[in-house]
Amino acid sequence: MRTVTWTLRHRHDLSAPEGDDLALSAYGGEERLGGCGDFASGIINLLLVSKAVCNEVRRIVFSENDIGVSQTRFGGLRTLADSGSHNWQDLRVLVIRMQPCGCLTPYCTVEGWPGRDVEEDHDENEARFFRRGGDADPRHHRRLGSVDRHDRDTLYQWERICAGIVAHGRLGSLRLFMACDVEDVDVAKRIVKPLFSLPRLQDIAITFGSPCKDATGLRQLAKETVLGLLGKLHETEPFRFLDLPVELQHKIIGYTALGATSCVHVQLDGTRWFSPPLLGMSCSTPSERGEKGFPYAYETRSLFCGLKGAAFSSACGCSLMPLSWFRVSQRFGHVARAVFYSQTEFKVFGWDDSSQLSPMYPSADADTDRCAPKAFRDFLHSHSHSHDSIRRTRKLTLVFPPMDPTYLAPERKSWTLWLETVQLLATTANLASLELRVCFARHIYPLAPDGNDWERLKMVKDVEEEMRATYRQIVAPMKQLGGLKKLFIHVAWPFRDGLAGVRRADERMLEQTVMGGLYDSRMLHKPLDTFWSQPGFIDRWG
Repeated sequence: MRTVTWTLRHRHDLSAPEGDDLALSAYGGEERLGGCGDFASGIINLLLVSKAVCNEVRRIVFSENDIGVSQTRFGGLRTLADSGSHNWQDLRVLVIRMQPCGCLTPYCTVEGWPGRDVEEDHDENEARFFRRGGDADPRHHRRLGSVDRHDRDTLYQWERICAGIVAHGRLGSLRLFMACDVEDVDVAKRIVKPLFSLPRLQDIAITFGSPCKDATGLRQLAKETVLGLLGKLHETEPFRFLDLPVELQHKIIGYTALGATSCVHVQLDGTRWFSPPLLGMSCSTPSERGEKGFPYAYETRSLFCGLKGAAFSSACGCSLMPLSWFRVSQRFGHVARAVFYSQTEFKVFGWDDSSQLSPMYPSADADTDRCAPKAFRDFLHSHSHSHDSIRRTRKLTLVFPPMDPTYLAPERKSWTLWLETVQLLATTANLASLELRVCFARHIYPLAPDGNDWERLKMVKDVEEEMRATYRQIVAPMKQLGGLKKLFIHVAWPFRDGLAGVRRADERMLEQTVMGGLYDSRMLHKPLDTFWSQPGFIDRWG
């Protein structure tokens, strides 16, 4: 009766603080628990009270907490493999990092012990334990192979861990998260093989890191393993998809990741990246503990995200850009491209990561190959002869950098490139179905000032009228695009937040210059601001 009362009274005290975890390791031949500061020390003291209390503490600790095991901790895998049957029976969430690389748990010997100053540790021996090794270990950043004796021992301990789960684990109660940067597919297959002998798991996630080669094969292996262990992998007969009517093919592919609302970003230097749908709900976004089915840490959700490496988790809703669909066959690739270009927005930026921040881009840039119109022209030119891509495009955004009034002066090289851009767009795009946005950026970085708001505010009186004239000059050649389905123009000047109404009027004037006097973008649900032209922090609060 005393044990029951004690358990109920202290159950909350034996659960790790929100966002933390426990690390299991071995030191000096003794099993040890680390993590959460005084919380771990309190558990160790309770284990020494009596056998009855020790058993109760073990049961609650292993059932109420996320247990992290890292190979960087001395004997981490071996300690878990040597655990008694009582630990396996009570285990609910197990996170394993299988090789001495960047640690999954925050108790890596290289990084120290985050959240605690080693000099202030009351136990100097424990402080030395967490400092020990460090960068002196040459194996710390090496991928797991199958030749080195340490790697062979790691694989052997992993097989013992799986055997322990098979012998003593509870059916359908364990959530397993396994991370290991592997050297090749053969090592990954050796890791996966023991998993298929496990009892049914509640959940499992696997990542093989970011391999230098055969990432697709490793990602597929992780996916098949997870779905197979969860009973969700079903073999189906091949379906003759291309025998369907073309309209139905487009409709079906439109429901896949290829047709989901997404965006391709193109920078000045040609760098491109793909924004997955529902980016705010992806694993890259911190959320409440357990909201997406991942254990304790935001880093863990990101680690098992399919966008970050050869990983798969049933809780990850992110999807890679399936470019391999274009190479299935010539006929299928034609259908896939038609869906992709018709349902994807393309944003072309007049800068890249190496661009120097300045109050406004100097006019000298307009005579170089680093001007914004060159990025626009090159993008249209590269797609105009590629599978009729531009004609299939439905949404296109051109983003100018913060500029001075002479950035696109008629005598500049940039002006010639801008005329070529407009001409290409008029001759290659299907204007009747194209939504075109032209943004004159206020900031380079979305949703945040670039640090030069104060400098631009000093120029207000001298520059505002000149910038209005510059906008009219840039938009004038676009009159040949009057057949556009939608045209949205966003300006940065007048720069002050109090003149938002003036900016709206200027934008309508510029849009009507191209589309005619009766055109009203407000009736077409035009956004009030964009990421690059919205007022900054200084305007609102400075």
